[in-house]
Amino acid sequence: MSIRITPWSRGGFLVDIRWEDETGKKHRLRKVLKTSHAAAGEWAKKRERYLIQHGNQQTDQTPAIAVPTFDLFWPRFVRDYVEANRQKPSEARSKDSIWRTHLRGPFGAMRLDEISTENVQTLKAALTKKAPKTVNNILTVLGTMLQQAVKWSLIAKVPCEIAGVKVPDREMEYYEEEDYESVVAAALEISHLTFVAVLLAGDAGLRAGEIRGLRWRDVDTRHHQLRIQQAEWRGHVEAPKGWQMRRVRMTERLEAALKAHKHLRHERVLVHTTGEPLTEKVLQGVVKRAIDRAKVAESARPIHRLRHTFGARLAMKGAPAKAIQILMGHKNLSTTQRYMHLSPSHQDQAIRLLDETTSGPRTAAKNVND
Repeated sequence: MSIRITPWSRGGFLVDIRWEDETGKKHRLRKVLKTSHAAAGEWAKKRERYLIQHGNQQTDQTPAIAVPTFDLFWPRFVRDYVEANRQKPSEARSKDSIWRTHLRGPFGAMRLDEISTENVQTLKAALTKKAPKTVNNILTVLGTMLQQAVKWSLIAKVPCEIAGVKVPDREMEYYEEEDYESVVAAALEISHLTFVAVLLAGDAGLRAGEIRGLRWRDVDTRHHQLRIQQAEWRGHVEAPKGWQMRRVRMTERLEAALKAHKHLRHERVLVHTTGEPLTEKVLQGVVKRAIDRAKVAESARPIHRLRHTFGARLAMKGAPAKAIQILMGHKNLSTTQRYMHLSPSHQDQAIRLLDETTSGPRTAAKNVND
């Protein structure tokens, strides 16, 4: 008996089984399976055992593995991939939102192996008003689902090309040193809680969720460090973004501010007078009031802009990219590279260095006719 498995032009694999019975009569069984090579091989082995035991007395009743629709596949993807890999609540919520809002409509009723490159392009065309990063996040979820279907032998291969869109470089929003110090001074005038919140973002580079999740046990005054071990997202305590636990050395004024702010109302550092932790909306509002009072440029995400200020200040003062990456908790150095630029004022200073190093008196350019 021989078994041969070859790719089928329309997808899947052709299983070709040949054998002779006791009388010397030759038999042949061919079947196309819309599945992976491994699954086709498993089917062929089972069929071989059946033929050895029973011969070819019955017609082949073994069905090909059914390829599920996206609607049917989604619950398994959530259970066996998202939940099994213990993804953070924020990540799970993001995938669920993408599925319900962008993928279920166009793909829900389609089998996994029916998604074509044309279908993907149609989806991208429908998302032209979305930010490039948002589009790529949607395509990433689609690609991950199909890749898992291949790994679980539900389809032979990803049936389409999924290419992301280009994300244009954009200038990083941050505050110049003078403006940042104005925000810090304004925060101190408002309240000590506001002062600490601004410094955690601008002097330590914490994200909003990391500020809200910071506990007193994470404030290590002995070693003058903050341990960034958790973040809060919509009531869920989870690991920091990218699962990057880190330590950040406190500036002298941040450490002094935290010591002065010490309380016993809650294990969290920033809480209401009632002892309840701050919500993200309240925290953003607290920082925004300091920015408004300082009369500097507003931002839709004030804490994020202060965090960018932390990275930009380090870069402008000459901190190595690797050190900035560690302090900010970036998973990839490419993210940190966005900070490795100088503000316009510092660029001017750099050009002035050329004037300072020019030897001899300055001379006007001679007329070409001289």
